[in-house]
Amino acid sequence: MASQRILVPEWRDENKDSRYPFSDSSSLESTNGLFLDKDLFLDAIIYVLGGEGPFYLRSVQNDSGIVKVTINNTANSNEIVGTVDTFSNNKGIPLFDTSGRPAGLLVYDTERAVRLQGWPPTVVAFADTAQFVASVVVPVPENHLSGFILPDGTVVTGEVWFFGENGIVVRQEDDAIRFDFVGDPLFKRKLCDTESETSLFETPNFIKTINGIPADVYGNFLLTANNELAGDSILRIYPNSAENVVKIELVGQKLEATK
Repeated sequence: MASQRILVPEWRDENKDSRYPFSDSSSLESTNGLFLDKDLFLDAIIYVLGGEGPFYLRSVQNDSGIVKVTINNTANSNEIVGTVDTFSNNKGIPLFDTSGRPAGLLVYDTERAVRLQGWPPTVVAFADTAQFVASVVVPVPENHLSGFILPDGTVVTGEVWFFGENGIVVRQEDDAIRFDFVGDPLFKRKLCDTESETSLFETPNFIKTINGIPADVYGNFLLTANNELAGDSILRIYPNSAENVVKIELVGQKLEATK
């Protein structure tokens, strides 16, 4: 039987003998003599905002199977952390920066991660012995809006939707978001409980058409008394703006019905 030649090995098989995603010069030894398995972490990506490499794995902390990893750069100016439950079936550790924004992902071997459960429940620190290779670090320039902080301190990031209400209009203008505070003409109505039977506010019903004729482009109905059919028209129209009514009457005395 002819032997099988593998011309293009699987990506993980190709890197199983290296220390990837760490550099080959990394010893993976902690300050207290513990070693990370070189094949514990299978892959990584780091895209911290404004991050400047190189990045290092700074510490690993085990708390009853809950493992927390801390990553930082040489200047200690871009710290990112990730937490994972080694008893779960998760194969990745999401990374976040100090503002809670996504900053990367660590892919690990679930079987080898179980060994971390035997580590002491303290912070196991690494000096510069676990450096990530440059290919897993994605530069992200700090020249765009990546999130904002609410008055209560909550950080909002990722996909965000803006809705305008209460007289606020939101629109896109070129490459910017424009907010127009035009006001809400019905702001007093919001203070009334319109669904209650004892509500002091009654929703008005406006006229839409008169004899099937709608209002003009300005929303107005023009009612006038003229002499088109009779030169001595007795029709009278009196608007009363104080009571929001229009009074239409005929001038003359009341006629009595005849038998």
